Amino acid sequence: MKWRKLLAIFVFTLALTACAGQKQEEAPQKSAETKEKQASSPYPFTEFDVDVDLKNQQDYEIDVSYERESNHTEAHYTDDKQNIHLTGEDALEALDEKFRGFSFDETTSDAKVLKEIERAFNIPDNAQSVEVEIQYNDGQERELRR
Repeated sequence: MKWRKLLAIFVFTLALTACAGQKQEEAPQKSAETKEKQASSPYPFTEFDVDVDLKNQQDYEIDVSYERESNHTEAHYTDDKQNIHLTGEDALEALDEKFRGFSFDETTSDAKVLKEIERAFNIPDNAQSVEVEIQYNDGQERELRR
């Protein structure tokens, strides 16, 4: 009977040790994935979202969404006032021109980042709300609101 208890403790300890070893291997893999994203990124970010509500005589919206992963990139660009409704490659092409004009990175002040984004997407000063979410290549996330 004691022998069974010792065997059960040994098997349980072995299982815990095996699981602990797997977790240690995941960290370098994530680090390698982050480095791969940084190396292949034409922009200082891997995710970029802008939502703008414009109130004039009608409701207008500007919505920009960009997400780059190691094996694919998704993009969406809508500007109701300019009658722009793009997805996929068409959105990527339109956004590329704007993104390449950005000079900000994760160390740039919030005010300067907002100013560059507002200029690139022609966001008027009287916009009801501007919400920006950015995930930089190093994994740092930033949320801005006006």
